[in-house]
Amino acid sequence: MRFRKQILLTVFSATTLMIVTGVGIRKSAGGPPYNTGAPDEKTCSGGESGNACHGGVGVVDNPGDGVPAILFNGGNNYYVSGQTYTIKPSIYHAGVDRFGFQIVALKNVDNSNAGRFVLADTSKVRMQRPTWGCCQDRWYVMHQYYGTFPASANLGEWSFQWTAPPANEGAITFYAAFLAANNNGVNDSLDETYTTTLTIYPYTGINGGDPFGQSIRVFPIPAKNRVNISYELGNTTPVSIALLDMQGRIWATRLIESDTPGEHTLSVDIPDDLPKAVYLLRLVSEEGEVLKRIVVQ
Repeated sequence: MRFRKQILLTVFSATTLMIVTGVGIRKSAGGPPYNTGAPDEKTCSGGESGNACHGGVGVVDNPGDGVPAILFNGGNNYYVSGQTYTIKPSIYHAGVDRFGFQIVALKNVDNSNAGRFVLADTSKVRMQRPTWGCCQDRWYVMHQYYGTFPASANLGEWSFQWTAPPANEGAITFYAAFLAANNNGVNDSLDETYTTTLTIYPYTGINGGDPFGQSIRVFPIPAKNRVNISYELGNTTPVSIALLDMQGRIWATRLIESDTPGEHTLSVDIPDDLPKAVYLLRLVSEEGEVLKRIVVQ
């Protein structure tokens, strides 16, 4: 199998898991560390000197229509010391059916390792702490072989947990690189590498509840000119909807001053100048808020 510009994935090395099948050799146990684009690191697009795992001279990161994202704690970019949160790195790329990733969490103050990754299911992801190179205090999470196959068309997505530091460590940034592979079994410039970051901040409060339960549905995905959100209310309450990017900036809003109990569907127009990326829809009532991820294409 061949991955578009490796960001960490499959490399021909003694450390790479190789599975022999009737159609060839598949190498997809995650690649070596230091490939997230974090400070002092590179990626495997081939854009860096001496590195051409999935590319070559002149190959760059983020070359096409891939949309990388890191979803933290349902979209709320804060952490409480010692608490454990769900991390969901993902990449959307139309027409691609093999993906990979690598991620690291670092303190902004000194770029040292931040918090602790917790993997409940290691069939699709694994952890690695290097014993060589510049950054041996850093822990990395990356794909396993069975994590390279998307569960949904055109979308590579993984899920695991991260425990925040036991004390306030200031701002923390997650650095991730993703591979959109053409699956031809060769590491070359037809593979594409995408990078993104997400910064979270210490917080001492507690997030509001979920007044909508599991009733929310967002469609279509990916969205273009408009996105719809359906939900159910148990009480009469004002409801507001906001379209945010992963840095928390608001791009569109809608307010319903008094929404009645029962089922509702609302539409939010997507601005014409909104860049293609992964965004969050924030639905808020008097009782709390819910965030849902969408892809804008």
